Amino acid sequence: MSQLSSELANTTNMLALNASVEATRAGEHGRGFQVVAREIRRLADRSGSSASQISTIVSEIQKQIDQSTQATEQAATIARKTVELVQHTTEKFMFVTQSIQQVSTDNQEIVAAAKEQAEAIQQVNEAIATLKDGIQHLATTTRENREIVEQLHQANQKLRIFV
Repeated sequence: MSQLSSELANTTNMLALNASVEATRAGEHGRGFQVVAREIRRLADRSGSSASQISTIVSEIQKQIDQSTQATEQAATIARKTVELVQHTTEKFMFVTQSIQQVSTDNQEIVAAAKEQAEAIQQVNEAIATLKDGIQHLATTTRENREIVEQLHQANQKLRIFV
């Protein structure tokens, strides 16, 4: 998952580099495109930061799962509920993975279109709209994941009470 997020950041970095090169090659006509290249670079930075956050969340979830498996016989019912929460979290991460793959695919399409089109500004505006939707979707998913982590934390606290 973290590797996929890193690949997304790298792909977005390449897109920013290509966009900057195209803007430079376009000279005076590429000024607006240079602004787009900077925005794509910012997206790459945010993607890298998100990869780190996802890795931290995954590590924390794994730690809590390990602790819950050491619960006593008395906490068996709570442990089953924790497993259900973990399965729900896994589904959410699968959804995040699919979203990241879609954003990555969109970025690759933008790079190809930028190389092929002389009128890149219009196409980049359309790509930015797509990226905005992907980022909003990613932000929503991240908030959902944060809620899931909080639920896991609460379940862990309950386990500690029973233990």
